Amino acid sequence: MAITVYENKEAGGKRVNLDRRLCLTAAGDRLVEDDTAEAATLYGSAGKEVPRAEFEALGGVVKSAAQPEPEPPGDAGGGDPPAVDYTALQVSDLKDELRRRELPVSGNKAALVARLEEND
Repeated sequence: MAITVYENKEAGGKRVNLDRRLCLTAAGDRLVEDDTAEAATLYGSAGKEVPRAEFEALGGVVKSAAQPEPEPPGDAGGGDPPAVDYTALQVSDLKDELRRRELPVSGNKAALVARLEEND
């Protein structure tokens, strides 16, 4: 099954944003979901931007349809946005999210979770 993502229009379609963790197979010749038996090496986590040509060379499929615009936080019908259970995430995912927010990535899992919750 092919991995499909949307192109990054701001980068002129030359880059794609990953929407989930993806891994390379042991041979390094194609992408697979991180929870499959074939997963060997982390390729990228959600939010990472990678070159479109590289992604397609590894078997990825890029959709050119526009992604739906994300709703601004707290503007979804007047209710609060759904709470994220950071404790269910792996430390590597927590650190990826902290880097995305340009926050420190040091500390144990509890410290990382607390930092993300404080920044929500």
